[in-house]
Amino acid sequence: MLKPKAIELGNVVVKGKRKLTKLTDEGLSYNMKADEKAKGENLLTALDRVPFVESKPDGTVSVRGTSNYQIYLNGRPYEMANVSAKSVLSSVKATDIDHVDVITNAAEKYGVRPGTVILNIVTRGKAIDGLTVSSFLGGTTQPYSNDGLTVLVKKGNVDFSLDYNYVINGQHHQPFTQDYSFRNPGDSLSRQIHVEGKGNGNVQSHTLRSMLKWRIDSINSLYADIHGNIETFNTSTNTMESSVEDDMTSRYKRSDSNSSGTVESNIIWRNYYKANPDREHFMLGYRYAYNPDKRHYFSTNQTPGGQDARTVQRTDGGVNEHSLTSSILIALARRHMLRLEAKGIIRLGRTSSVYSQDNSEDAEDKMRYNQNIEQLSAYYSGGAKKLYWGAGFSLEQSRMKMTLPEDHELDYTRNNTNVLPYAYLYWTPNNSSQFSFSYSKSLMRPTVNMLNPFRSNTNNFMGTVGNPLLKPQGTQMVSMELYQTFNKGLVSLSPVYQYCNNMILSYRKREGDMMMNTYGNLGHSKDLSCSIYCQWKPLNWFRFSVSAMTGIRRVKADSPVLNQRDWYQTCAPSISFYLPHNWDIKTSYGFFKNLPDPWSTCSTLQQYSLSVVKSFLKGRLTASVEVKTPFQRYYHSKATTTLPSGDFVRQTNFITARSFGINIFYSLSKGRKVNIQRDKTLRDSDQQTGVQ
Repeated sequence: MLKPKAIELGNVVVKGKRKLTKLTDEGLSYNMKADEKAKGENLLTALDRVPFVESKPDGTVSVRGTSNYQIYLNGRPYEMANVSAKSVLSSVKATDIDHVDVITNAAEKYGVRPGTVILNIVTRGKAIDGLTVSSFLGGTTQPYSNDGLTVLVKKGNVDFSLDYNYVINGQHHQPFTQDYSFRNPGDSLSRQIHVEGKGNGNVQSHTLRSMLKWRIDSINSLYADIHGNIETFNTSTNTMESSVEDDMTSRYKRSDSNSSGTVESNIIWRNYYKANPDREHFMLGYRYAYNPDKRHYFSTNQTPGGQDARTVQRTDGGVNEHSLTSSILIALARRHMLRLEAKGIIRLGRTSSVYSQDNSEDAEDKMRYNQNIEQLSAYYSGGAKKLYWGAGFSLEQSRMKMTLPEDHELDYTRNNTNVLPYAYLYWTPNNSSQFSFSYSKSLMRPTVNMLNPFRSNTNNFMGTVGNPLLKPQGTQMVSMELYQTFNKGLVSLSPVYQYCNNMILSYRKREGDMMMNTYGNLGHSKDLSCSIYCQWKPLNWFRFSVSAMTGIRRVKADSPVLNQRDWYQTCAPSISFYLPHNWDIKTSYGFFKNLPDPWSTCSTLQQYSLSVVKSFLKGRLTASVEVKTPFQRYYHSKATTTLPSGDFVRQTNFITARSFGINIFYSLSKGRKVNIQRDKTLRDSDQQTGVQ
């Protein structure tokens, strides 16, 4: 027998490994505070280890392989991170985050429709008075540069932010070729034309945002913002055109110098329940946005005889939008809520365009349209145990009046009443599985540049023109989602079916000896797709993920006659290595085949990259280098269009593929950073308006 002293123990050490990922009733949650590696990183870098989330070295964040998601902070919209993720997320220390939720069951609690994915960031404590200044610098040899500076200030009950972002995106000496075949009725032979040339261009964008939030008392708050954007777009092309039959050769020089700007402003008052100050009771808001339609083109055509003909094409105008929104939330029971919403929108569109050529008079086109929309909505959500459901509808009355002073035959007035329903069901049968089903109907209205009948000639044989007769596009969608987690991984499967009527598509048509790009309501389409996302993490320092999607779309129209079926696919696997001392290495590959235009086919695209990321100063400084497609100089983007009339055009663009980039993120704080978010509650989904 052992003596008592022989079995005495000095110390007992019990080591346990906490599980970082778990399923919740709303989706899944990642325990950031238990991630040891996150202690030396900023949030932007640490997000790459959250399931379904990929954070790239250039600051781009995707969820389940797409950018179709919203960022929330502590359960409320974090729109400043949506529009400036680089500067905002890189300024947050990962040690300040408790957990990150990927929410797929975003019911009425979050004020969004079913199917919306939310990336919810939950902090470990409340912010105190302080100042944070964060910046990022990034550039590639493409050439491309994206730089920004953000100042966040909190003083008492007032939060203030100021953000500036500068982007320059250029393409130098980009070759392209075009081949045309025109056939006139009754002719047995077609006219063959070959075009080749090189282009230069750059886009410079300056965006300034300012936001203010004032917590008047415990249940009332006032939010105001203003966002402005100035963008300059300068391009030049030098093209040689040759006709096979008559051996005629001409040169076409084009110079575009465009400047445009956008401004948006919101003011919103919110009232919260006294018994539950985190739940909004009533909201009233006003929004103003101006979206311009300004395009200026200058071209010179040099004929074989040596004569130069100069052409000026110019359009100026835009859309002023005013909207007023109010909503009230009624708590029917503990897990049953009803939201009522009323919205009114007024849009005033005014544009005019001028076309002038040497030795010819100016031709002027004008477009005026007024659009009024009134909308009443009701949304209900409820739940019991592991089952959640919801339903709602929007009743919409719209009126649009179009006036074209130069062509009154196209004037019209439309009055429409639309009912837009939706419903969803969400079920979590166990701790490792989730299932959801949803149905919705939505409208998408054409933008002002789609409606504007302004004509722009790219060369002597190709141009663009708008269509003032466009109608809104209606879409009905049925989707299902299945999530399954395993010991060291997870998988999601998402089949989706969509039916669109009055589908708005960009297509080509022949006008004289020109092939014009325009827009039209081309009948209806049926689209069936399935997406899959897989993630496998056998070791703490290694992760493999793949996002893939395949689908088929069929478009049918009677006038013009169209019956087209197209397959589209994407596949993007990646491998990540999370090494000691805050070193990350990632390699990725992508295969993409997008949907072509009507009567067209397009080529596939493949790209691959390798990146190295290193964090310093407990995450305040992060640097990365990335090389993309090092063994390929150009992407060959090919598109071929064959019209029913027999006319044919093939275009090949050589886009720079190989690039080397460097990104640097730095954040400096005094006190503790403030959390303030842009509020886009008043934004409308039927058109893309305002500053993104």
